[in-house]
Amino acid sequence: MQHTLVLEYNNVQQLEEAFGLHGKELSLRNDWAIAGNADFVRASCRFMQRCRELCTQHGALFVFLTSHDRFSGRPAQCPRVYAKAIPGFAPDITVLGKVIGGGMPLAAFGGKRAVMEQLAPLGPVYQAGTLSGNPVATACGLATLREIRKPGFYEELARKTRS
Repeated sequence: MQHTLVLEYNNVQQLEEAFGLHGKELSLRNDWAIAGNADFVRASCRFMQRCRELCTQHGALFVFLTSHDRFSGRPAQCPRVYAKAIPGFAPDITVLGKVIGGGMPLAAFGGKRAVMEQLAPLGPVYQAGTLSGNPVATACGLATLREIRKPGFYEELARKTRS
């Protein structure tokens, strides 16, 4: 893909080489905290820390992607795991995909105030999506969030899914 660099997951040396060669040209670094399509391999703390450092050094956004990996545990747990292990760790943008919609096509994102204020209507960057604001998917997402916040939800889920 033109204008895209693909690196080996958890390979700090490749990451450093890519930023060394293309640092001034990079605009963002997408990172799966847990590679769900690769047997749920978690990114190493060293790799995530280096991602954060290099993005800051080169002015690239650090985008933290979570999909099916987070609501199977506690919501937003992945960023917290890295925040505890890496002093000062925080992505610029966090994207929650798939599972937030309870099976419907829905995603959500949020980020640091300085980044989010660049988006319209506050800022000059237009952001939209084909299914943005879909009322059915949004209702399903809200219902999912209501369910997972109920006391004992995760314990009951664990009980029902034990093999």
